Amino acid sequence: MRNFLLITIILTAVGVTSAFSQQIARDPRYPAHWWTAIVDPKKPDWEIMPQEAAAGEVILSKRHELGLLSNFAPTPFVFHGKRYASLEGFWQMMKYPEDRNDPRTKFAGLEWKYTRDQVAQMVAFEANTAGALASANMTKMGITWVSFEGRHFEYKPAVPGEHYKLIVEATWEKVKQNPEVKQVLLSTGDLILKPDHHQEANAPAAWAYYEILMQIRTELQKSEASDQSLPLLTFDDLKAGKPVRGPFRIAAYVLDLYKCPPCPPPNQCKPCIPDNIAVTDETDAKDLSQIKRLRI
Repeated sequence: MRNFLLITIILTAVGVTSAFSQQIARDPRYPAHWWTAIVDPKKPDWEIMPQEAAAGEVILSKRHELGLLSNFAPTPFVFHGKRYASLEGFWQMMKYPEDRNDPRTKFAGLEWKYTRDQVAQMVAFEANTAGALASANMTKMGITWVSFEGRHFEYKPAVPGEHYKLIVEATWEKVKQNPEVKQVLLSTGDLILKPDHHQEANAPAAWAYYEILMQIRTELQKSEASDQSLPLLTFDDLKAGKPVRGPFRIAAYVLDLYKCPPCPPPNQCKPCIPDNIAVTDETDAKDLSQIKRLRI
C-alpha cells in the first residue's frame, strides 16, 4: 500500500507541473523547447526547471543552449591579459591567495587545496566546489574580502562595488570573445532572463548574472541597431572613389587586417603605413597575388 501511495503522489505532482506550464502562453518567436516541461526524479534541490518561468520570462537552464549564459559554462575568455576557462573560475579564484606574500597564506592551520591559477582554469561544479573550500578558509580567518591584482575588496558589499564591477567587465569579455554566447544572448530578444537555481536572500548585485546579461543584451541591441543605420557601400563604390564621411558598412570579403607593430625601445623604427583592412569582392581567384583588393 505504501508503494502505491508514493507512486500516486509523484504522478499527481507531475500532472500539476505540466498543467502549470501549459497554462502560460509562450511567445512563438522563441524556441518552444526553452519552456518544455522536464520531469526528472533526480532533479537537484537547487534547480529551477524551464517550465517554471512566468509569462515573458525564460530560465537560463543548463539543460539546453541557454546554459551557455551560465557562469558555469566552459566559455573561455582573456581578461587583463590572463585566460580564464569560465566565469565561475574567474569568480572563485579571487578567494585564493595571489602569491606567497598574500596575508591569506600566513594564517596557521589552513589548507589551500588548489592554487589560484588552477581555479582560474576550472569550470562548472569543479570551480564552484573549489570556491566553497576557499569560503570555508575565509570564515576561519574571519575575513570578508577577496582580491584581484593586489587589490582587496568586499566579497558581499551592501552596495555594488569593486567585485561587482569586475564581474560585469568579465561577463562582457565572455560575451564578446565567444560568438556563440553573443548569438544565444541576442536570441533571447526581450525576454526577462531568470536563473536556473535558487539564490540566497538579499544576494549582492554581482550574484544577479541574469540581470547583468540583460544589461549587456540591451547595449548589444542598441549597437546592432546603430550599425544598420550606417551607409552600406560596395567594393565598386570604394574603388570608384565614392565620397563618404564617418563610419560606414561595406559588402566585401576581408583578406587581411594590418596593425602597425610597436617599435621596441630604444630603437627608432621607420613610420608604418596606417592600420587598415584589405578587402576584395572576388571569391574564386586562384592566384592571390593577382586578386584585386582595396585597403580601408
